[in-house]
Order: sequence, then C-alpha cells, then structure tokens
Amino acid sequence: MEDFHARQELAGSSETSSDIDKLSISNEYGKVSTMRLQFLAAEKRRLDQFSVLVRNIPPDPDESVSELVEHFFLVNHSNTYLTHQVVYNANRLAKLVKKESRMQN
Repeated sequence: MEDFHARQELAGSSETSSDIDKLSISNEYGKVSTMRLQFLAAEKRRLDQFSVLVRNIPPDPDESVSELVEHFFLVNHSNTYLTHQVVYNANRLAKLVKKESRMQN
C-alpha cells in the first residue's frame, strides 16, 4: 500500500521519474562505495590494489623503457605515482603471481 501512495505522490509532483532514478542510483552508489572503502580499510594492502600493467611500450632511441614509463606517470599522475618495475620475462612474472596467489589462499 505504501508503494501506491508513493507513486501517487510522484504522479502529482513536478519531479520526473528520471530525477527519482538519479537520486536512487546516487544513494546506492554512496552505499556501495562506503562498503567498498570499509572492506579495503579492513584488508591488508596488496600490490594488485595499486598496480598498473603497461605493455607494448613503443621503443624510443633516446630513452630506456624504464625512463619512458617513469616520465609518463610523473607527467600524467604525479600526485599518485610512486615507483615502477620493468619486467622483461613475462613467464617469470606469471610464476611469481601464481606463487603469491597460492600464499594468500
């Protein structure tokens, strides 16, 4: 019965259903983002929460791959960039990720 009255009020109001939908979505987003922040605050910090994988960097005769990556992130993400690690052998990286995953379980 309460839903019926709410619909009646909406029908008589100047707000459109899309305004109500936006408000509802905004409220839900707030709830979900709060729950996510609480979850992350309770968890141990993990590299995969803060890592970015960059692949297929075009070669530059004047700079190494490491210098290119560092320059890009310092220019575009200077407030959040900390460091980088260049990995040349992806098979070795895959083994490390698999080992780390087993240790977490």
